[in-house]
Amino acid sequence: MASETITPPGLVQQRWTFNATLDGLFLHLPGRVHVRYDPAANASAVVTASATSSDLLALVFASVGNRSLDTHIEIDGVELPVPGPHPVLNITTGHPAHVTRGALLVDVVLGAPVTYLSTHAETIVDAGALATTDATAAIELRALDAGAIFYTDTTGVRVQSLKLDASDAATIQFVSPSVAVGAKLSIDADDSSRVALTANATSAATLKASASDAGAIYLHSDVRVDKLLTSADDASVVSVYPSGACSTSKVDADDLGAVYIGSVVCVDSYASAADAGRIVLQTTGVLHASTDDGGAVAYFNSTPSQLPKTRRPHKWFRFDSPNVHETSTNEYATTTLLPTPRPEPIAIVFTPREHGWSWSWGGWTALDAAPAAVAASMEATSFVACAALVLLAAVVAIKRVARGRYQRIQSSSVSRTITAPGLFEKTFSTNETLYGLYLDVPGRVVVRANDGGNATDVTIASNSAALLDLVLADVTYRQYKGTNNSYLNLTHAYPDAATAGALIVTVRANAPVSYISSQAHTVVRDGALASSAQANVTLRAYDAGSIHYATNASLAAYNLKLDAADASTVQVSTPSLNVAYKLSLTAEDRGVVALAADVAVVPSAKAMAQDAGAVYLQAVDHVEVGKLIVDAEDLGRVNVYPHGTCVTGKITAEDAGVANLGSVACQDVYASASDGGAVTVQVTGVLSASTQGNSVVQYFNTTPLELPKTRRPSKKHGVRGPNVLATPNNTFDSFVFTPAPLETPIAVKLFPRLTKSFWGGSWTSLSAASSPTDAGSLFAVVAVCVLALVLVVVKRSGRGVRYHRIQ
Repeated sequence: MASETITPPGLVQQRWTFNATLDGLFLHLPGRVHVRYDPAANASAVVTASATSSDLLALVFASVGNRSLDTHIEIDGVELPVPGPHPVLNITTGHPAHVTRGALLVDVVLGAPVTYLSTHAETIVDAGALATTDATAAIELRALDAGAIFYTDTTGVRVQSLKLDASDAATIQFVSPSVAVGAKLSIDADDSSRVALTANATSAATLKASASDAGAIYLHSDVRVDKLLTSADDASVVSVYPSGACSTSKVDADDLGAVYIGSVVCVDSYASAADAGRIVLQTTGVLHASTDDGGAVAYFNSTPSQLPKTRRPHKWFRFDSPNVHETSTNEYATTTLLPTPRPEPIAIVFTPREHGWSWSWGGWTALDAAPAAVAASMEATSFVACAALVLLAAVVAIKRVARGRYQRIQSSSVSRTITAPGLFEKTFSTNETLYGLYLDVPGRVVVRANDGGNATDVTIASNSAALLDLVLADVTYRQYKGTNNSYLNLTHAYPDAATAGALIVTVRANAPVSYISSQAHTVVRDGALASSAQANVTLRAYDAGSIHYATNASLAAYNLKLDAADASTVQVSTPSLNVAYKLSLTAEDRGVVALAADVAVVPSAKAMAQDAGAVYLQAVDHVEVGKLIVDAEDLGRVNVYPHGTCVTGKITAEDAGVANLGSVACQDVYASASDGGAVTVQVTGVLSASTQGNSVVQYFNTTPLELPKTRRPSKKHGVRGPNVLATPNNTFDSFVFTPAPLETPIAVKLFPRLTKSFWGGSWTSLSAASSPTDAGSLFAVVAVCVLALVLVVVKRSGRGVRYHRIQ
């Protein structure tokens, strides 16, 4: 419900009231937002927008809808939510017809704390608005596109997991007397963003701090963790101070990145520094290290009990060992906390959307700024020559073992036409029977059967001739289990300047394909995918891509593998699923795999979700599985529902992972939960279980015939057995299956392949044009390349193990 009033002095207000239960907030708007908690509120959320302009206020919208907290898309370089199972409050803005100015403040009053916040605004979060006192809560705060989050409390934080993520020049400032995390504390700062966490004491099973592209992380606290994982790339900084301790540490610093953890006393450490990366650490036990190209590792306070071994000197060099040395100075970077803004309107400007929208896709949109012009000079020619020499060295070094792995097929053709209305087209055709497709392009790709055709025909269409020229198609052979199979390889070249337009590719296959790997938004039509008891079928989406396949027929395979990584989605639905050997479902790095069937029969099934990935296996009638293996790690979630049976099950949940299998009645199950993991099962026979670190195994519906044995208490272990409990609730997450998207072009933008140059030890990226190259410099470059060729060939066979991992 929305209402509008005018309040003094000259502010226009609009109010929305919602009663739905909320898991999180999506604040996709500029200006300032104040989020607070009122336990006496009669609604789940009351949103009040105040502006100095009626035109500005009319652009603000508030609604409640179901969204994914793990998966997002990018449009115009801005991350947007996608449909999912979580009810959230979504506050956003429309696009004006003309330039609209004014001041804006949005006040959000919550009736209950939330666990998720994603914002583009300057956001003030009061104590109580987040579920920071719920020891089972997984809290995630995300600030994007120069947005900010300011959070301060006076009581302390105790949660299961906490993630602070800032990107694109955003800021997160988190202040509390204490931060206690049961499983994983994760801090990320990318693209000139800054995250500052200040507390008297911080504890977690695992602390991961990762900064890249001039990002900065400052953890000012006494830090006590078991595993410490830190990395800084591309002129970024990670600084943990002034005190702390850890059992094992893994630290990486590359491309002028700096990691300062000399204040944290760790037992064993693995350190890698390359390309002028710098690491300062403190280790009492074993220090493993590798350095390259000016990287350096410095140990502070005491000498580790074991230093990296010095390898035998190479006859061409004086030494061949990592650059590891002692330092008497505990160097670290500090930051000054910004004052929390007042909850007052701030000035903003809205401009019309003039050029449509663009799709920013993974690595294809590297920078928003226009790149510097690149001249076709002798320097470029020398670079190509150097690359060719290095490639030749690699081929010689491996004795041409892989020769012929990628062979171009000549029986194909390419043509180009211009079609109405305003679309440019080019086509590619081959008579080869394709085993699979590699779709390494942005935009929309539609795969369908070429009914009655003997060739596989590819049509590439765009409203931009320049964009069309960048999309390339060919056919290659690739080895699979000792057999050469032919694949369509769809890729793109890098432009000299940013190139935008709408793109759609249609593939009409002359036979059903068994393999699809895609970064595009891919629609697979009925009949285009192989379905037989002998077929090995794989669908793989990555880098925010997606694959959508829905069939009205049964889907059969010998092996069926669905794989989603890097915030991608694979969605498959069929009335009947029959897998002769093994079903494999894998979701990593916020990827989502969703498989729906009325009836599914599978001898062996493995479902794995890692790094906030999610797997959904939905059997409307039932699923029959012989052997069921489930692995949920690092906030991953696996859900099998609403009906099913299995003979044996092995279920693992670690680092706040969740496995919801209460809908599947199994005979015997072994369940393992650790570091905040949670498992729900239904067992009629023997339930074996082990739990560690605030984890739990729950059994639903019926008591197993045999429960885990209770151990005799000891002096070290007060708990007599694993944490295994009965539960009256069959809890699981459900996936909202969506219809196939329209076969229409998607707006995309391709950027040049750029590299950043850094001057000295500064963190400032330079974009000045390079100086002219004369014949002398060309000779020098070629000479260096020849030297590199010799080094690669001579040193490859005798190269030792470069990295020693801590077990």
